[in-house]
Amino acid sequence: MLSRGELEGRFDSFYYKKEFRDLEKLLSNIKNKKLKEFLVSIQNGEDIRAYKKEGVKYLKVANIKPFDLKLNNVKYIEKNKLNKINIKKGDLLLTRKGTYGVSHFIKEEPNFVISSEVLCLKTKNIKNEYLSLFLNSSVNQKIFSRIKTGAIMGHITQDVIKNIKIPIPSLSIQEEIINIMNSAFISKKEKEAKAKELLDSIDDYLLNELGIELSPEPENNIENRTFELNFGDIFNNRFDALNYKPKYKDNIQAIINGKYKIKKLKSLIIHNTAGDWGEDENKIEDFSKYTKCLVIRATEFDNNYNLNIENDRKKYRFIKKQKLLKMDVKENDILIEKSGGSINQPVGRVAILVNNIISKQNIAFSNFI
Repeated sequence: MLSRGELEGRFDSFYYKKEFRDLEKLLSNIKNKKLKEFLVSIQNGEDIRAYKKEGVKYLKVANIKPFDLKLNNVKYIEKNKLNKINIKKGDLLLTRKGTYGVSHFIKEEPNFVISSEVLCLKTKNIKNEYLSLFLNSSVNQKIFSRIKTGAIMGHITQDVIKNIKIPIPSLSIQEEIINIMNSAFISKKEKEAKAKELLDSIDDYLLNELGIELSPEPENNIENRTFELNFGDIFNNRFDALNYKPKYKDNIQAIINGKYKIKKLKSLIIHNTAGDWGEDENKIEDFSKYTKCLVIRATEFDNNYNLNIENDRKKYRFIKKQKLLKMDVKENDILIEKSGGSINQPVGRVAILVNNIISKQNIAFSNFI
């Protein structure tokens, strides 16, 4: 319950949740200033749709990460497109739409332009790297979730960003925080490099532990591509030649010959269900029968054993509550892509639903999973 005098221009109950109000009190009890007191300028990037195969990098929300810019799917625009907001080393980037509230401190001279859904912040009297760390902190991410607007595609405006309260320790303490985080980030990068090395060798390690010895890949010639089989060897009503290639038959036999007894997967499953694409908000008459969910699709499988859902392409849909109960999504459930795929993204990719995905929002998965 609130008194009328406690209203802050917002009438949605979510804004006044107890956890947000408690957080507001905590921030009020320490030395803080509103972000606008440090701002020299805050500007939107540019809305450009004419992409090129090469030229100037055009960073969108999906490219902005706290400690690194993700450039593997970056877009390019013409070289003569000027950066109207004059982004410089030491400035801050802040995403404002979709995956909103991600801040990045620019450590090197920039060679890119930002989209209209990314902000550039220029400040004074505060260490921008410290400011970026606070904006990315779990504390401030709760603040962003409170002040954002938009039910389907959340976004934050310049006006509400300017009024965010920033704790202000001394410059020496800010520098100490920066040094600690940079050391942690370097350690994280080293561990990730070791993890990648392990992942690159995991197939050999796993097969060796299981006692599975696969035959070497045969030379790709006409003799090795030609084979015969008896009619009695055809199974599951499959008549396509690919299904009966000797390589696949040899692989199955290698698994059977391994160290351990085998079981069919169905004997290990206690529950499985197909997904659901759900409904668009505009087509729903009775919202009480639905739950808004982040729907995981095949496009979120990144081929590196991860679900990549931190991007501006993620989809929120409304799933019938009855169907969501049937899905029974829980931590450590396995998702398997059952349809789609391509040469570089073969069907059958697998992902595991870990806690940091489940805990952030209601999760569903599409009918291709």
